[in-house]
Amino acid sequence: MVSSSLLLSAAALLLVSPSTASSASGAVQDIIEQLSTGCRAGIDDSAAVEEIRLGQEEISEMVTSIQKQAAQEAEECPSGWTRHRDSCYLIPLSKSSWYEAQHHCAALDRRARLATVAPSAGDFTEQLVASTRGSYGAWIGLSRLEQAGEFGWIDGARPVATRWNTGEPSGDGDCVHIWGPEHGAAKGWNDLPCHIASHILCQIKLR
Repeated sequence: MVSSSLLLSAAALLLVSPSTASSASGAVQDIIEQLSTGCRAGIDDSAAVEEIRLGQEEISEMVTSIQKQAAQEAEECPSGWTRHRDSCYLIPLSKSSWYEAQHHCAALDRRARLATVAPSAGDFTEQLVASTRGSYGAWIGLSRLEQAGEFGWIDGARPVATRWNTGEPSGDGDCVHIWGPEHGAAKGWNDLPCHIASHILCQIKLR
């Protein structure tokens, strides 16, 4: 029976994570349209018509529920992350080079990247790094775009405002970290060789 096979297809499409709900929802809507077309074609069996109608309603309710869940989760930080405005931040316990840091962040959450520090998040990010015991600093997503050139974020944008420590950048390296508590009174940004293993500051932008 065509209605049963279509309903089974819709159910299979709904067995997805919220992160893929939007694409699945489009396919399910196509199935709903097929069911409607079947009704309009003139199915004589009233029981079959009622089954199709109820199936349409059930699928629509499931799609709406998944979409609401996906929207809610998109606005929340994962467990263990700290929220500041429209971003979530995390400093993992393990260290890595600046080159490996981007992959390390993405491995924690597919949305995560090395942090790009907006002016409104400058104090917050420095306080977060300062609260990390045993840390000499944490990499952020800032590096020299070309040899002896300007610094830029991983997305290619230039910093709107900078928070260099006094005397920095000193030319020690092409990648940037925020000084940590184990480096005494030093605060703000510092340039270092990119291969040095350091803590990293990961960020998820919610919007």
